[in-house]
Amino acid sequence: MIRKSLSVVLLSILGLSASYAQSGPSGFPWSFNQNLEVVPTEKYEFPATDNSGLMDAAKSGPYMVASTFDVSLSFPGSGVLTRLNNGSYIWSVTLNVDEAKGIGTYFNRFNLPEGVSMYLYNENKRHIQGPFTIEDIDLKNNNFATSAIQGNLVTLELNIDAGVDFNAIDLSINTLASYFRGVDELEYYSDDYRYGTIDAEDENAYGGSSQCTINANCPQSEGFEVNKNATVKEIIFTSGAIGYCTGTFVNNTGNSEGSCTKYLLTATHCEGDNATGGEYYSQWILKFNYQTPGCEMTDVAPVSNERVGVEFVSRDPYDASADASALDADFLLLKFTKAIPSTWNVTMSGWDNDPGHTRAYLSPKKFMFFHHPAGDIKKTVFDKKY
Repeated sequence: MIRKSLSVVLLSILGLSASYAQSGPSGFPWSFNQNLEVVPTEKYEFPATDNSGLMDAAKSGPYMVASTFDVSLSFPGSGVLTRLNNGSYIWSVTLNVDEAKGIGTYFNRFNLPEGVSMYLYNENKRHIQGPFTIEDIDLKNNNFATSAIQGNLVTLELNIDAGVDFNAIDLSINTLASYFRGVDELEYYSDDYRYGTIDAEDENAYGGSSQCTINANCPQSEGFEVNKNATVKEIIFTSGAIGYCTGTFVNNTGNSEGSCTKYLLTATHCEGDNATGGEYYSQWILKFNYQTPGCEMTDVAPVSNERVGVEFVSRDPYDASADASALDADFLLLKFTKAIPSTWNVTMSGWDNDPGHTRAYLSPKKFMFFHHPAGDIKKTVFDKKY
């Protein structure tokens, strides 16, 4: 059952401070402006999701963290438009999902013209995503996705410049993700945050893997920076659920400095629907640089960079009922076509096929593996025999 009500967002009388965390370029929603007294918003309330089936899901697939359900929310009818004195507008809609630890939003239509910015934020306005603008539009698929906002309430706000044609804005949310685990690091942005000891194994995305795992920037990974920087966390959109996995950007012999295809190699078991295209891949979210800056854990999870959407290339068919040994090759090859800022320091793993190398050079000297176990920050595993 969906409960709908009209509510008012009360604006803080305090200035903006470092207590806010933001994904994407700098800037804040206009509703945060101290000179605005109140901004009305339409509020929708959704019941808690049944996550029992996902909690018991086979460990051979992705680490399931959220249930998804269908909604039908769009601009302008599902929210409230507020006209400001300068002729610009704020459009706002608030979504509450009972018992959710975080809420992700999935758009089946996403078109923002010049002069429109989108933000999402939690109830106390400490966790912010955005601004998302015309630069984030997927011209091929016309959809979009956002990772989890902390808590069981998220507000979506559009800031619309004066003179923008409302008919040019095409925004529709058709799916919400209710996170039941894997986002405990976001509790830092809640009002009752208390930093505590992390168990050897728990359900935190930050620090949730075994304490025996080694952070990616520890000395053991020195000399393997290319491979480390090629590894990303995947937030995977499948039928009815959201899961975490790991992928690695890989090079190919056809790449040149001026033309570089960004292939992403992951496991076929990370996508259990055997999909070979469609909206699921275009709404995968990649988290770059989700790692501690040094070897030691920090009190707060590191800020990462995100991009939405990949394209299918090839895969080994996946059978969830089969034993892992039955897989011919547990691979899923994808392609990422969007620009990656050079400041993110992303590389692609590859090989050196120079025939002049000696056989001894070609022999394996050390096995190194970078991954995001249970959605945790980037970790490394190595073979102690070498």
